[in-house]
Amino acid sequence: MDGFDSFFQAHRKNSSRQARFYIEGLFHRCKHNIERMQENIPDSDYQKLHHFISESPWDWDPLLMRITSDVSSLFRTRPSRIGLLLDETGHRKKGKSSVGVAKQYLGSIGKRDNGQVGVFTALSQEDDVTLCNGRIFLPQEWCNDPVRCRKAGIPREDQHYRSKPELALEMV
Repeated sequence: MDGFDSFFQAHRKNSSRQARFYIEGLFHRCKHNIERMQENIPDSDYQKLHHFISESPWDWDPLLMRITSDVSSLFRTRPSRIGLLLDETGHRKKGKSSVGVAKQYLGSIGKRDNGQVGVFTALSQEDDVTLCNGRIFLPQEWCNDPVRCRKAGIPREDQHYRSKPELALEMV
């Protein structure tokens, strides 16, 4: 985390301490939810961790760009080829309030079901892989419902339909 604190600065508030707790929690052997993290990470606070994940206004895009750049530089020091992976994955999800949840094909289960689909890019070299970017696929029914999009917090500029290949091309 050294050298990354500035990415968690939003206005006058710096959330880098909560980011450190969250990252530590992800690497902990406990189940990866905020309640379990808070129980197992000394000095962490459930409310502050929850706010960091759900409400904190820090911008993740520059952080992901920095990580991608660092990993790309590391990969270039090695003789093996570097690959760019493009893929989608879907997860079952109940309800219909989470962004993009709809009855759609979920590759992870091999059939149509209620869930979310994400499109991702990653850099790879041999057995090493790092996430570079990701977008949640927004089905047409979501794009046709601006009230639903607004309630879910989707920025207006992202409330138009793009196919999964179009999302992948944007990220490339």
